[in-house]
Amino acid sequence: MNPRPLITEDIAADAPQLSFASLFKKGAYLRLLGIQLLFGISYSSFLLLPKFIRLEFSASASQIGWVAGAGILSAAVLAPFMGYAARRFGKRNLAFCGILLECTAALLFALVNEVGPAMYCLRIMQGLAFTLVFHATLSSTAAIAPQYLMSRAIGYLGLAMLLTNAIAPLLVEPIAEVYGFRITFICAGILCAVALLFVSRLPTRQTEQARQPQKTAAQPQLEYAVYLGSCAMGAGLGVMFTFTQPFALGQGARTVGSFFVGYVAAAILVRIFASGLSDRIGPHRISAASFALYAGVVFWTTQLTPGLLLYLGIGLGVSHGFLYPALTAAGLGAISPHRRENFMAFFATSFNSGFACAVLSLGSVADSFGYPRVFIIAGTGLTIAGIVLSAQSLAPAVLKLWRRSVHTN
Repeated sequence: MNPRPLITEDIAADAPQLSFASLFKKGAYLRLLGIQLLFGISYSSFLLLPKFIRLEFSASASQIGWVAGAGILSAAVLAPFMGYAARRFGKRNLAFCGILLECTAALLFALVNEVGPAMYCLRIMQGLAFTLVFHATLSSTAAIAPQYLMSRAIGYLGLAMLLTNAIAPLLVEPIAEVYGFRITFICAGILCAVALLFVSRLPTRQTEQARQPQKTAAQPQLEYAVYLGSCAMGAGLGVMFTFTQPFALGQGARTVGSFFVGYVAAAILVRIFASGLSDRIGPHRISAASFALYAGVVFWTTQLTPGLLLYLGIGLGVSHGFLYPALTAAGLGAISPHRRENFMAFFATSFNSGFACAVLSLGSVADSFGYPRVFIIAGTGLTIAGIVLSAQSLAPAVLKLWRRSVHTN
């Protein structure tokens, strides 16, 4: 009896069961998840850095913005070159360098005694580290996962990183209350040292996956609208992550970890239970609705009280959980397949640039006019981006209806 082929059309319906079983039997994939978790907890420990420098050094909003922006700005500068770097030096070397950078920066943070050049340099190191490790783990996952399991493989990798955004603040805040933040920085460095043990076993060759030829009509105006949306989304997330903490502390809050817990829990639930909604309804419609929700949450933050932190985190998690994949899908549908790598590089660059510019520039606005003005500016940017994207998405349909009416008349 001839053996049945591994992938057949009658097995396609069982793909979710096969994906779960086969993905987690792969040692290489489990090592990638381990790297993502260890590195992610270390990196996400610094989500509470605005609180640390506010309490320890009485930092102004401008200083908090510059510290937060230094890391993401370096990530934005490096992101467009990651494809070349992976081909030139290898994914394993990128991961090793990134983890080593984060380990060094985390340990050195325990020695910093002021908001100054040393702190900015360490944040730049962390931004470079995140870009290197994220690209290495993502491209390594694409190398070991078969095409029919690719979406779930990348999805689980993203969830591993997302979980650390909640785990790290929950661990760091109580430890810092008892032992101080410097102990948490040392622990973050140790976690990265452990992650280095997994790197030597990463795959070094990329298995070529079969690709079906696709024909996609290029829509450059929609592509540019997606880049604008990515920039506005990055700015919105940067403002929420950076300035919510000092604003809440000024409103009488003692802890801010509930904000991150609400954000991560909501984003994970959206990714798990509503991931197919964009495909059914259409990424453009989901993007437009998500921009409106995102802007609403950012505007709502102007009324922040300590009791609202959890709910604002949930709102941000829902809106970002829907918007990021939907906006990405909308952009991919606007370009030809051979340009997808370039699109992803520019999409990431737009996101990081929006994040960096917002936190670098709006700190002075908060110092001069108060934190609510910062959230109004970010919410307005999200609203404009949503309108532009909706207009570009509807333009082909409107043009088609106009032409039909002209021919009819």
